[in-house]
Amino acid sequence: MSSMSRALALAASVAMLPGACTGTAVRGSENLRHETAVVIGAGSVGSDYYPLGGVVCRLVNLETARHGIRCRTAISPGSVFNVTALRERRVDLAVLRSDVQLDAVTGRGPFARQGTVRSLRAVFSAYAESFAVIVRADSGIRTVADLVGRRVHVGNAGSGYPLAMERVMETLGVPRADFALVPELPMEAQNDVLCDGRVDAVVYAAGHPNGIVQDAIRRCGGRLVAMSGPPVETLLAHHPEYARAVIPAGLYPDHNVDVPTFGTRATLVTTAAVPDDVVYEVVRAVFEGFDDFTRLHPVFAPLDAREMARVANRAPLHPGAARYYRERGWLP
Repeated sequence: MSSMSRALALAASVAMLPGACTGTAVRGSENLRHETAVVIGAGSVGSDYYPLGGVVCRLVNLETARHGIRCRTAISPGSVFNVTALRERRVDLAVLRSDVQLDAVTGRGPFARQGTVRSLRAVFSAYAESFAVIVRADSGIRTVADLVGRRVHVGNAGSGYPLAMERVMETLGVPRADFALVPELPMEAQNDVLCDGRVDAVVYAAGHPNGIVQDAIRRCGGRLVAMSGPPVETLLAHHPEYARAVIPAGLYPDHNVDVPTFGTRATLVTTAAVPDDVVYEVVRAVFEGFDDFTRLHPVFAPLDAREMARVANRAPLHPGAARYYRERGWLP
């Protein structure tokens, strides 16, 4: 396929599915005789998860004639919801934050009631997701501690954002009730309530630069608050799934100094029920087309292929992914 044809194919829109569709293919990596439908649970349209799922599917679909796999994405509220969708086999793969992935395999946090998701399998990790707390310029909020008692929107439960923020609250010694959390809204509506003055702060976990964060700063006169100090240090000490991060100076308007924060990684996962050859072909598509992959969204640009195979994958690695990584010499 020529570079021009490949570029045109990658620019094609990704079809949407409400749920997973299993195929009946004879799965030999070079000889899939029937088309197999694979669905990736992504995120909301405004999130970074949506383009990640879309890019993976586009790369897979470039080779459908060879391997017989047709990939589609499904919109979802986010990481926690995606775990449920995987469990119920409504999707075949899904994008999760690495902290939510760890909670799923250990049966804690939002999964304490359901228990450990034993079937979860890692595929690869992707870009870093740094927490961005954006406040109204007239809010008087300067530090994490200033959020106490203020009107804060931390995202809908399906996204997993509230999970990390509740852990920050715990380190402050402040119960959830002491934060004036507003009713859950979809990601695309958060900036509207910030601009309208109905909340003092909104929280995003995202790769940077991020269009929604930039919109909040430009349109609402928002300002990033440093996520640092003793509460965050305590969080990092007790939760190794989080790591220090920095939102670089100059990335957003009127932010001329680095903003310290913490974050996780976006990860692609699946379950043990998905055949090895299907996962192998998904991974092969991404890493054989890695130059295209890293050009398709700004947050993908700094990714390192070897690191994606080894970092922040909390669940056991799926055998199909492991097979490809061993062929490349990235795993022993």
